[in-house]
Amino acid sequence: MPGSARRSSNAPGPQEGRCDVVVGRESSRLRGVVVNGTLRDAATAHLIARRKIEGIWLYAVDEPTLDHAIEQVLDAALSVCRSWFLARTAPLAGKLAKNLGSVVTMDAARPIIRAYVRSGHLAALPALTNDYDPYVIVYDPADSEELHQILSAATRLLADRGVLTEDAIPSLSRTTTIQVWRSIVISHLEWSGAGRMTSSGLSSWTTQ
Repeated sequence: MPGSARRSSNAPGPQEGRCDVVVGRESSRLRGVVVNGTLRDAATAHLIARRKIEGIWLYAVDEPTLDHAIEQVLDAALSVCRSWFLARTAPLAGKLAKNLGSVVTMDAARPIIRAYVRSGHLAALPALTNDYDPYVIVYDPADSEELHQILSAATRLLADRGVLTEDAIPSLSRTTTIQVWRSIVISHLEWSGAGRMTSSGLSSWTTQ
């Protein structure tokens, strides 16, 4: 019967890779139930829970499970941001899915992250990829003041020297597990129009 659902067992094999919260195309990964038909049908019949976040439907076995997973995503995201300082959205979602185990899939984590950025629980700023496509950088709001100081210092260095390299960017007050945040700073400055990436680094427009 379309839209029917039943509780799944804890047996190995087909249960591996299942998660508490999934997006629609991941119906086979929903932990706790086996859905015969579509997740939408099962949710309409109140057999499972669903919630639209940032335009994306998320599914879980019930509302408390969904609420708990969403809360865990914020805690985990802040922890990763403290470790990385600045995080690209896609790698952050992947890291959260890995760190949280079977709580949430990477695709389900993305809209939750965006919702927390919109609410201000996570902070964000724009940047450009090497192909000049815009993307979002996420960070802990508690780091806003230090990030502003680093951006201001980097901007002054760019104006004074005409070119800004990653190793010239001032150090963070704490140690991070990865150093990619320096390249992210430069990609944000490029997005802001401060300069253009060349083989030498970020070159100020005034020197071109």
